[in-house]
Amino acid sequence: MVFALERRQKSKKGKTKQVPIIRMKEEVKTDMGAICKICNGDMLKVDGCKPMDFIHDEIRYTRKKVGDVGDFDEGCDPDTRCHDCAAKYGHHHHAGCDAERCPVCCGQLLSCECELWYDE
Repeated sequence: MVFALERRQKSKKGKTKQVPIIRMKEEVKTDMGAICKICNGDMLKVDGCKPMDFIHDEIRYTRKKVGDVGDFDEGCDPDTRCHDCAAKYGHHHHAGCDAERCPVCCGQLLSCECELWYDE
């Protein structure tokens, strides 16, 4: 699995290339929880990660939210937070969450072999 925060952009020659839009920061610990590499929020203080789609083979896939059909916590109580990244019900999982599902193969995102790109 490949994670990159990049946007596809055409060069002067008409070819498409990946251009970085956000630098991923190393995960650091705060007084409360870990900092998300995408939204830079304290995982225990923010509701969830910012909404970004995945791109796979030129196709855009919408990320599942906590409690969505197919999510690890599908059908959970609306007061529930993800057991791993602490995202609230109805919000997106944070980067590196072991409960987020791959929108392509429906497996665990952390361990699937799909090449996905984050796209805003």
